Amino acid sequence: MKKDNIPTYKIYLPFLLAACTALGMIVGQRFSSESLISSNVVQQRLLTKNSDGVALQEIIKYVDNRYVDSVASGELVNVAANAILDRLDPHSVYISPEEIASINQGMSGYYKGLGIETIFLLDTLRVIKVLKNSPADESGIEYGDKIISSNDTILAGKNRTKEEQWEFLKTTDQKEFNLVVLKKNNDLKNLTVYPSRIKTPNVDYLSKDNIAYINVLRFSDETYEGLIDALEAVQKDKVIDKLILDLRNNPGGYLPEATKILNQFFVEDKRLLVYTEDRNNRKSEYNTTGRPFYQINKLVVLINGGSASASEIIAGALQDWDKAILVGNKTFGKGLVQEQLNLSNGGALRLTTARYYTPTGRSIQKPYSETNSDTSAIHYSKIYNRELDSHGGVSADIEVEWTKEQLEIISNLSENISTTCYKIIENINGNDIAKVNIEIADYLEVNYQIDAKYREFAHSFLLVNVLDQLGEEQKYTDEFFNHDVFIKEAIYQLNKSDIFADLID
Repeated sequence: MKKDNIPTYKIYLPFLLAACTALGMIVGQRFSSESLISSNVVQQRLLTKNSDGVALQEIIKYVDNRYVDSVASGELVNVAANAILDRLDPHSVYISPEEIASINQGMSGYYKGLGIETIFLLDTLRVIKVLKNSPADESGIEYGDKIISSNDTILAGKNRTKEEQWEFLKTTDQKEFNLVVLKKNNDLKNLTVYPSRIKTPNVDYLSKDNIAYINVLRFSDETYEGLIDALEAVQKDKVIDKLILDLRNNPGGYLPEATKILNQFFVEDKRLLVYTEDRNNRKSEYNTTGRPFYQINKLVVLINGGSASASEIIAGALQDWDKAILVGNKTFGKGLVQEQLNLSNGGALRLTTARYYTPTGRSIQKPYSETNSDTSAIHYSKIYNRELDSHGGVSADIEVEWTKEQLEIISNLSENISTTCYKIIENINGNDIAKVNIEIADYLEVNYQIDAKYREFAHSFLLVNVLDQLGEEQKYTDEFFNHDVFIKEAIYQLNKSDIFADLID
């Protein structure tokens, strides 16, 4: 690489961000429940520990006042942040001021909106889902409605992209939307929608026969409350005989939400659930309260490579205490604690400050560099003394995964799946499943060349998604339970008299 190709100001980038970080930290929000020391103390310690802090202040002052070219400080901070944090671990990141609002909103469990999902087809936004009790639901918007105009601005038929049309439905400052929608019977309706605070669905649940299924999507501020609501919906007389807890592709989130959820699976008091340890060997322990709301007799947890952080804490604790068997494949391997520290420029630093350990002392963090890896050790479960994998994620007790051919079908059909389902539904009257199956078969025949032995799987995948879009809950549940190989294995295990019998030597 030629040296003269490197902009001169980039030489200063690591120093600039270090200065901004050292001088800009203020009280932030921890991902654990402990409070932070004040920003003034942080700054004082950084600047008085040695002369580097003072030198960094001098560098940024010189660049700001005397550098030959003007420098966009915001751009410098973004580039410098990534340069410095890339030398640490994969999970210490800089969040720019432009990103912070959306990230915080995602973790809050709420957003301001209308409560609809749409697709863009033939130059028109079409409603494919309306959240129950949302502003859109209360105003009379229904599945299949076509949005013609918003606040006297025509949207459909004006060669506007989906993104351009959605600009007229943004809820940031708008207090009401006067919409014209075309109903399925071709009637035009004038509807007024008042955007409001909507709870983000973090927990989904289904039940069939005596088996309950709860899918935790992520751990935000409202996830524990969502889980309790789900348990309330699927329980009978405070007892859940068989439960499938789905943590697949759950990226994690707040530790307190995970520990509160874990408490629902333990009747025992003061059992260690997880602990953290920082570089000074200071430990923080999280223990059971022994006060679950419901009795759960048998529990299977679904995991995969997308299960990370808080998901792994739950899976690891339940496995360590032999409270559940894990079905699927190895988790992601994120065992690091981050604190989110707000910066004076409106951004934030998400900095790794400690490691998570399961009750048996397992670190679930996979190596992130050749020079930084945890030492593997042999660990055994607390009750049945089962040998446990102790490095780089949490391993399943029962290995299950999609075949290569199934994954290829899922990948191909998932592209524009919402539009595909909408087109299939448009060609049927009502929710006649026989007609739905005919339309799906015709669609696959025309659009895909699928080996005969996988055609049934492809058909089932589309049927699950069509039934979901139609809102046919029980039919969706039946097909979903029959289609998903992870769930089928979980049901098989739950129907055993003793789910641990085959796992104990």
